[in-house]
Amino acid sequence: MTDRIEVDSTGVARAADACRIAGMNAGLELNRLLGALTREAVETAAGHDDYGRQITDGWVNSGAGSFTLYGKGIEEHLIARGDQMSSCGENAKATDDDAALQVRAADLGLTETATGWTMTPSQET
Repeated sequence: MTDRIEVDSTGVARAADACRIAGMNAGLELNRLLGALTREAVETAAGHDDYGRQITDGWVNSGAGSFTLYGKGIEEHLIARGDQMSSCGENAKATDDDAALQVRAADLGLTETATGWTMTPSQET
């Protein structure tokens, strides 16, 4: 019988799901951690003197207010990567199914032609 490689479709699906879950968790956790880092929190902690204004200005200039966008970006990237893995898994499964058909046909001595299947000529001389 002809040997062939078989795709671990279940493993690919598990990895894709794990990637999507990691993305959702990363986005939620990052937003939770950075949620406390609001401008108001910095202003309250810094007070209203010149030093406090320097801290507030530093906060604004750092772009830290966009941290939640970074969290969302990481989440979206990982979820998209999981979707891509699923698509690759589906393509691999389809290729594997086609390969299985070709292997079975070869084992039966058949060759696919433009008009259908025909017996493969014998290689014996």
